[in-house]
Order: sequence, then structure tokens, then C-alpha cells
Amino acid sequence: MYPNYTAGRKLSADRLNFIQLAETAELGQVSRFKLLDLAIKLPLLGTIRAKEATLLAALIQSATHDQFKDGQKPIVFKSNATLAAELGYARPETISRMLSCLYDAGLITMKDSPNYKRHSTRHVGQNIIDGFGIDLRVLVARYFELAQQVKDMQILRSQHQAAVRSYRAALRQWKNALPCSQHLPAAYLLAQEAHCAKVMRIIGKSAYATTDYLERAAAILHRLTERLFSVKHENIYVFQSKKSCTNAQTVTHIDNTNPYNSDCISKDERSSPNGSQQNLNEAGQASLWALDKSQSETLSHDKLKSAQSLAIDLSLVLKATPFVQDMLPENASWRDFVAITGVMAGICGISKFALARSRNLLSAELIATALAITLQKYADQTVKSPGAYFVGMLNKAENDELRLQNSVFALASAKAA
Repeated sequence: MYPNYTAGRKLSADRLNFIQLAETAELGQVSRFKLLDLAIKLPLLGTIRAKEATLLAALIQSATHDQFKDGQKPIVFKSNATLAAELGYARPETISRMLSCLYDAGLITMKDSPNYKRHSTRHVGQNIIDGFGIDLRVLVARYFELAQQVKDMQILRSQHQAAVRSYRAALRQWKNALPCSQHLPAAYLLAQEAHCAKVMRIIGKSAYATTDYLERAAAILHRLTERLFSVKHENIYVFQSKKSCTNAQTVTHIDNTNPYNSDCISKDERSSPNGSQQNLNEAGQASLWALDKSQSETLSHDKLKSAQSLAIDLSLVLKATPFVQDMLPENASWRDFVAITGVMAGICGISKFALARSRNLLSAELIATALAITLQKYADQTVKSPGAYFVGMLNKAENDELRLQNSVFALASAKAA
């Protein structure tokens, strides 16, 4: 009537391999307690669920401690009905399906009798020779493999949890820093919020995001927060002080102020041929460092002349970059424009290495103009990575291909339209 029907559970290639592996198991190396501890942690691998791990733990507990010793066979002969009653399941069919899942995962092997009864065959010494039941030897054979997989998964899980906590902390820190930066231009704050919203949209629910994405998102949020506070610190000089002060101890002022202020040097010293040496002596060290610094100042002076020869109108630059114009006082000059170079670099996230490289290639006015163009395009969200855009400008400057006039004219035309 049923020509294709075979008694017992169907065999597959994987199940047959597990049966052969169980025959090669060396008992006596792994105790029942270690197997029980492993069974509880197996759901971490995702191969079985928690209720199936509970059934596996119940099977291990059903076997005696002596059955895991050398020369024995840890086989469980309890029926599905008995196991269902012990675990609180109403139907034995539930246990049968869970046993099949454990069989497919390679955690147990099964040998069914023709009438599906589970019984053993023993010799005179009452040791089990063979039997029809649930064999746990394959779990013993795979113990070290599974234990290593569980350990690796625990490490990955702890790393993921740490990345989730780091991302949430960085996001909370950025949200707390945003209300403290309301003095900044509204366009810059909107760009910050748009950048953060994009990061949150990519991550989604942090519990389901990958560890790599979470670490990168946390780094981006930390960088955004640092930009807010760095801009706030540098604005002490830019927004609250309209006059230059040589004694101001801010990063922007130190980077953009000549240490030998011309207002503090008499006319005789400036006109004297030994004036430069006197300045070096006032600095405290008449050394090669001072000589190199004076030579670099001479080079920057030559670059300033070349920048002036380009005849870029400051009013046109400010018209093209309204975002930067809000950061300057009324009737601003080139000196005021150059003074906010550090602020613009902080908002754009330009590295110190890139700034140092720009000083070797461009004059102070051209650097400020390039940063203003970069910042304006970043505020307009036409440039996603202002640091890379600025480095691209420097690469063009090295090849004498940088044309800032064209960029200024194009931006001014776009703003006027």
C-alpha cells in the first residue's frame, strides 16, 4: 500500500555523517557537567532555540554520570511522552519535532526500533551493548568544536554590545552638546543635524546593526561633537573680539598672529639692518629654529604678494559665501577674513596636516578663500566630505591647476540667481 515507506526517521547525508562521527567518540574526556553547560549556551550559535536547548539539557541529565566514562554508551531510552511530561508539553509530537531539530544540528543521533520503542541490549555485566534510543556520543565527539564556536560567539556578542553602548553614548553626547552651541550660525547647525540624521537613518535600530557600522557611526558622532566644542572655543577670539590682541591665548590667534608684532617694535628697529637679529634675541634663542621661522615668514610674504596679484575682491568672496559672511564683523577686511581661518577649518574638520600643507602651497588669503568655498559648499550640502574637498584643492595647487577665481564667480552667480 505504501511502497516508498520506511520505518523510523529518514536518513540524510548529514545524519549519516553524524552517526559515523558518534562511533568514533572517545568517552571519558568530557564530563556530563561540561556537556550540560555547553547545552545551555548553544542557542548563541543560532542552530537551535532555547526550548530545544532545554530538551538537550534534560537528555544529558537523564543519562547517568557513569555512562560518559570510557567503555560506556550514553544512550537515553525515555519515550517522547515521558519527556513531554517532564518538560511540560501537552503533546509528545512536540518532542518528536524538537528531537529532529537536534538531530539535524548534529547534537544527537537516533536509532528507532521497528515499533518505535526505545530499549537497550545489555550483556552479563549490565553494560549497554546496543540499543534503540537517543545517542549522545556525537555531542561528546563535537564538544571541543562547539565549545570554541560558543566562545567565539560570546566574544563577538560582547564586542557588539560594547559598540551599541558606545554608539548610544556618542549620540546622547551630541544631543546634549547641540543646545550649548546655539550661538553658531543656523546653517551650520542644520548641516550638523542633517549629518546626524543620516547616520541615524543608516544605523536604524542599534541592536540589529553590525558592529562595524556602530563603531564607524560612533566615531562620526564623536567627531561632530568635537567640531561643535572646537568652534565654540575658537569663537572666543572671532566673535567676541573685533580687535586683534597679541596676548590672546586661543588656538586661532596663536596660529595666525606674528609673534613679533609690528606695533611693539620701534621704527628704528624696523629700519635697522639688525632688527631681525634683535627680534630673534628677544624670542630667547638665536638658533636655527628662529632662522627657519624668519625664512618661512619671508616665503609667506612673497606668497601674499602673489595672492594680491590675483586681485580677488573680498566683497565678491563674501557675496559668494554668505555662511562665512555671518561670522565676520561689518566692513571686514582681509585681515579679519584670514583671522577666522582656524574657525573655518574646525567647522570643516580639516586636519592640522592639511593646514600645514596648505601654508606651503598658498598664501594666507588664498587659504582663507579656499576654506570659505569649502565651508559654503558644505553648508549647502553640495559637498559631503569637506576635508577631502579641501585636499583636492591642494592637489590642484601642486599642479598649478587651482583656479579659485572661477569658483568664487560661480558661487556668487549661483547666490545671485
